[in-house]
Amino acid sequence: MSVGQLADRSGVSSATIRRWCSAGKLSETLRTVGNHRHFSSSSCSHLRKPKERRDIS
Repeated sequence: MSVGQLADRSGVSSATIRRWCSAGKLSETLRTVGNHRHFSSSSCSHLRKPKERRDIS
């Protein structure tokens, strides 16, 4: 899935996803020839929407 798709699923912005990748908190599955990040759904299963994260604490 693309950065935008992951952002929509996790409830954060695309910029946040990119920042998490740069910080090493999230790893991309592959990069396209155009240098776009792509992620597998299984590697991103630990991301949840912000409301769900608040309910846990």
